[in-house]
Amino acid sequence: MIFRYLADKPLRMREARTILAYAKENYSTLPFAERWVAGLVPRFKLGLALRQLVSSKSLHAYHILRECERGLVAQAEHSIRVTNSGCEILTEE
Repeated sequence: MIFRYLADKPLRMREARTILAYAKENYSTLPFAERWVAGLVPRFKLGLALRQLVSSKSLHAYHILRECERGLVAQAEHSIRVTNSGCEILTEE
């Protein structure tokens, strides 16, 4: 799932506070994926912490996109530099 930082709120769970502080510092203006914060807290508490953050309106959760035929939608992007002689993909390894 994808999330976006909204605001600091009082939270009971230490793990939720940890995720919120990290999201504020690293993703305050951009959405972020659940897997990007998964290593911050024990795996079995991640879902509960994220639910608390969403219910407290500290994070906004974006729903998973589905296509018309009920398949999942994936998105990938590249950063490019456009010059007079063409373009260069900057995000390829």
